[in-house]
Amino acid sequence: DIVKSGRIRGQALRRLDRLQESIDIFTEVLPIAKRNRFVDEYKKILNSLALAYTFKAEYDKALEYNFQSLVVRESEGDKAEISITLNNIGLVYFKLRNYEGALEYFNRCVTMKQEVGDTTNLDRTYLNLGLCYLHLKEFKEAKNYTLKALSFCGSKCDDEIIMMGEYGLGESAYWLGELDEAETHLKKSLAL
Repeated sequence: DIVKSGRIRGQALRRLDRLQESIDIFTEVLPIAKRNRFVDEYKKILNSLALAYTFKAEYDKALEYNFQSLVVRESEGDKAEISITLNNIGLVYFKLRNYEGALEYFNRCVTMKQEVGDTTNLDRTYLNLGLCYLHLKEFKEAKNYTLKALSFCGSKCDDEIIMMGEYGLGESAYWLGELDEAETHLKKSLAL
């Protein structure tokens, strides 16, 4: 069907960093999905549009589509899906350097995930919380959340998570005056 193939094409273009082409396709198929009540496709397109605008640094549009997605997902009550949107809103606030706002949405995401036992990308959300606390100069909290992220994925952490975690631990240690530990973590991050 036109909507699904358009969404998939738009997602592929977004992954290729062809953001405007991706947005053009999403905005073309979004009203079709809404008109025909293709709710699953509609939600996915809203989320994809929000991400494309986030990566394009058009944060007003990103928030607009994220909040539309949140309304739809909350009306259905699927907490796992709601948590995805909450995390994405947190990401936009983080990019806007509104770290308190980002913390609010990342924490709401974690709460939702815990309520339904959804562990998908929880390590990344903990890392995001740690990064927020770093920027807020709450270095002990930053370290705690970063350690929580790394212990969550344990031996199954991918290199990106380890790299970000080591960076967070290095920055936290530096500002806590633990210079040898900071150097060790930052070197590990740099090596990855």
